[in-house]
Amino acid sequence: ERLLDGTHLLPSQLIDPHAELSAMHELRIVCNLQQALKQRANLGFQLGLRYNFSTYGLWGYGLISSSTLGDALALALRFFPLTYAFTTITYHEEGTLGVLSFAEPDLEDGVRQFIVERDIAAAVVLMKELAGADFLLSRVTLRASRQQVAHIAKIERQLFGVTPEFDASINSLAFDCAILQRGLPQANPITVSMCEQM
Repeated sequence: ERLLDGTHLLPSQLIDPHAELSAMHELRIVCNLQQALKQRANLGFQLGLRYNFSTYGLWGYGLISSSTLGDALALALRFFPLTYAFTTITYHEEGTLGVLSFAEPDLEDGVRQFIVERDIAAAVVLMKELAGADFLLSRVTLRASRQQVAHIAKIERQLFGVTPEFDASINSLAFDCAILQRGLPQANPITVSMCEQM
């Protein structure tokens, strides 16, 4: 009830596969969650760790059915508007590194930080699920200061495997782009085609 306050949503709608929640609903729930758990540090990162390819439905199914990690990334970016992300995610290469950048949405500070944390963590989880347990990040940059994410040390090893660079100009995840050639174990071109059409 506390999380749904002000949304005009009913608990029954949360388990209805045909119900649609708007972006405004989600942002209100995020605000309610932050108010209910004021002392909970890095809540966005913690929530993002719970996302996996099945969270995204057909979009996630298309990714895991792609031939290579690079194909999955191309599909992900092509159909990016179908995800739950509020950040704008782009990809570019810097030498041997592939870099995913997360542009911050135009929201109030606390909500914006939560959303950025969630989207970054969800992206890392998805990359690990697709690429395999040996997927490693080479670099993580965060626009936030260390004070803004003061308790990140508790999860940064689990999530990133490297210490983030704080007060950076962009939020980004960098990895060896050679991994994009890796074949995915559940590749199925017919399934990918079906997902793209749907």
